[in-house]
Order: sequence, then structure tokens, then C-alpha cells
Amino acid sequence: MGTTADGERRGTVHRRVRAPDRPAAAAVAVLGACALLGACSLAFQPPDVRIAEVRLASLGLTQGTAELELEVVNRNRRTIDVRGVRYHLQVRDDLEEPEEGRWVTLGEGFHSEAVALEGGDTTFVTVSVPFRYRAVGAAIRSLLKRGEVDYRLDGEVEVAGPLGPTRVPIRTDGSLGS
Repeated sequence: MGTTADGERRGTVHRRVRAPDRPAAAAVAVLGACALLGACSLAFQPPDVRIAEVRLASLGLTQGTAELELEVVNRNRRTIDVRGVRYHLQVRDDLEEPEEGRWVTLGEGFHSEAVALEGGDTTFVTVSVPFRYRAVGAAIRSLLKRGEVDYRLDGEVEVAGPLGPTRVPIRTDGSLGS
């Protein structure tokens, strides 16, 4: 190594080139896989769910049971294996505010029957829902006043997937007429 007339040092610079760090390479591979899986999950569309029919199954002293026939549309190409549905069903009570009303819980629970939803197909699933009489009063008031009952159904569908069960949120609103 020498010096210049200004007193600066002059010499060769040696750069040390390291082999790729294995943990870093693994992290890049994992991030790439996550990005790929994320892109695949964006293509997944949750099923469309609506109440097609309601039947009275039983009546007791404080509550009853209704059977809801759900129309479930799988908009995906692949079959979706559903392991269960957690639901929360509400009806609109028009007693206080006719235009807005308030929502009263009719029933909630978990339906554990496994169902295969074929790709691009519609499947009808019957779910038994225990209900509270208080909520039935709200539904009857709405039916008498407007000729229909507004409902809101939300919850989660538990879907079997390659990485284990996944919970997919669902929410649907609609009206049942007389």
C-alpha cells in the first residue's frame, strides 16, 4: 500500500464475498410461499348464504326450535369441505323505530354437520335453531306491520383446508315474506 502526494493512502480494496446465509435463504423461501398462499387465498370466495325457508320444528315452555333451510352457493371452482357453521340470527323489531328498528337475537349456536359444497353449485342445508319467544314477538310485529320480517345472519363457516381448518366469516341480510 502506498501514499499519494497529498498523504492519502492508496491500495487495493478486497471485498469478502460470503456464501448465502442459510437462515436468510430459508426466510426468503418462507416469505415467497406466504405470498403465493396469500395470492391463492385472494382467489377464494366465501360461500353466499341466504335463508330459503323457515319451518317450525317444536315449541316448549320458554323456547322453540325452527328449521332454517339455507341456500348456500359455492362461487369457487373447487369443492369446499365445511366442518361446521357458527351462526347468530337476528330479526328486526319495528316496535320502537319503524324505519330503522332494532335487531333482536332470534337464535345462535353451532351446526356441526359436515357438508361438501361442490364447486360452482348450490346446496341446501337444514339447520335447527333454538329460538326465544321474545324474538318471535318482534318477528310477528314486523310481519303484521309490514308483511315481511327482516333478518340478519352472521357467523363463521369452518372450512377444511390444506393447512388445517380455516374460519371464513359470513354475513347475509334479507327479508322473509308472508
